[in-house]
Amino acid sequence: MNFLFCINNKYCDVIKPVIYSILEHNSGNHCFYFIYADVSDYNQQKIISYTESLGCLAVFRKFDKDIRCLPINGNNWSVEVYFRLFACYLLHDVDKVLYLDGDIICTGGLTELYQMNDILCAVENDDQSACCRLNLPKGQRYYNAGVLMMNLQKMRDLYSKVTTKK
Repeated sequence: MNFLFCINNKYCDVIKPVIYSILEHNSGNHCFYFIYADVSDYNQQKIISYTESLGCLAVFRKFDKDIRCLPINGNNWSVEVYFRLFACYLLHDVDKVLYLDGDIICTGGLTELYQMNDILCAVENDDQSACCRLNLPKGQRYYNAGVLMMNLQKMRDLYSKVTTKK
């Protein structure tokens, strides 16, 4: 399975328990992709060494586009929250990834989710407190973007169809 994390230097140590919990509940060959704008070489090497010690691969892809025009709320969002939206371009050689926020713990198998073949899969959050916290209207549907099954090849195909119709 391919996993994607969008991180900065603050998440480099936090990410290790997530990786460990994934491997604890999911056997097989896994690759961990990291999209970043500002992760030191030292922190990259620490993550690479850690994943290699667990028999997995870590790949870093730098995000170097200026997206300062997008809304960023320093309390709830950082610029990294947008990186997953560009995964199909930055991971051009990857067909599918399971995007996970860096502060979760995996408590079970992910194979069934990973085998879904939709362009994008997310979990609807029934907890209206999240809607209140985000200032969404009462009763608004909210999807947890912290766990996303992303079919990057289908995203690229869709983009190609849209741009060729113009």
